[in-house]
Amino acid sequence: SVLVFPEGTRSQQQALLSFKAGALHPAYLSKVKIISVTQNYGFQCDGFKNIQNTIDIHFHPALNHQDYAQRSHENVMTQCVDLIQSKLKA
Repeated sequence: SVLVFPEGTRSQQQALLSFKAGALHPAYLSKVKIISVTQNYGFQCDGFKNIQNTIDIHFHPALNHQDYAQRSHENVMTQCVDLIQSKLKA
């Protein structure tokens, strides 16, 4: 299993930052499923400041390798972004 944070960082806002171009490259090379995950309120939990809160996590349906193998990275990335944005809370 590989876990990738395609934004490369976290944001204090409930909005996506731009995804890094090579974020999906490991999935294409290893021919694994891609599972987009939406995380809400993660920035509000900070173990260093002893702030506790609830993180809302949504796992989207898996995208199998045969479903994305012939598609461009950009096309698949757009699909992942759309899935993640669909569950972001304002």
